[in-house]
Amino acid sequence: MKFYGTFGQTHKHQIRGCRMILKNFFVIIYAEDAKSADLLMKREFGLRWADIYERNKFEKKYFPKGCIRVLGVKTALDELEDKLEWIYEQRIYNREIEREGNTDNKLLP
Repeated sequence: MKFYGTFGQTHKHQIRGCRMILKNFFVIIYAEDAKSADLLMKREFGLRWADIYERNKFEKKYFPKGCIRVLGVKTALDELEDKLEWIYEQRIYNREIEREGNTDNKLLP
């Protein structure tokens, strides 16, 4: 399953003495369940992170800087879900382009 780990709006993280500001970023986590995703986040970032979301409850628009890392192992089912999610997002994009009257920028038929 695919989960998303977030750091909150004011997070500062130190790795080997270097201070990094990770606000507005997220991490993609591939794990069997929420408990496994939680353990992966703790292993990588300790207790310095905000929350974990399931795929259908996560909204990327609140994390404009995007993904900084992928944790876990992606299964074939995860790969298929990612492709379907991408197709869905492109179709939404195409509808917005059509509403604006500009069909030159369409990504999918």
